[in-house]
Amino acid sequence: MMNARDRKDIVGGLLVTAVGLFAAVYAMTHYRLGTAGRMGPGMFPAALGGIMAVLGLAILVPALFRAGEAVKVDIRPVLAILGGLAAFALAIGTVGLAPAILFLVVIASFADPHATLRGSLALSAALIVIATAIFKIGLQFPFPLLAWPV
Repeated sequence: MMNARDRKDIVGGLLVTAVGLFAAVYAMTHYRLGTAGRMGPGMFPAALGGIMAVLGLAILVPALFRAGEAVKVDIRPVLAILGGLAAFALAIGTVGLAPAILFLVVIASFADPHATLRGSLALSAALIVIATAIFKIGLQFPFPLLAWPV
């Protein structure tokens, strides 16, 4: 019965295995593998994906036979982080980088019940300065820092 199994390692093992298999299959179908003597661009990602899948199975298989505690799933952090990411994705093209970062941080801060608005605003300000320095000034990405739709 699933209730008596180690769910954390089962889910973790499944995720690691799935990501590894995806990476390996994608690399093998979209890039040339080459040979051991003359490796193609797909050899390294395919090998890493295969290794990752094997490690995922090494986590998964013992967990199927090991007892574990019931896992309490708290949906609030998941929804807050996904909501923050969705708000950022929708806002970056419409209102610019600064408001998008503000929306992301403030909404995602609802994941932590102890987060304060003051702390979220301070973190937003710091991230806006850092993102502006990296993406706008350093890399010269052509997106607006602040753009209100007309």
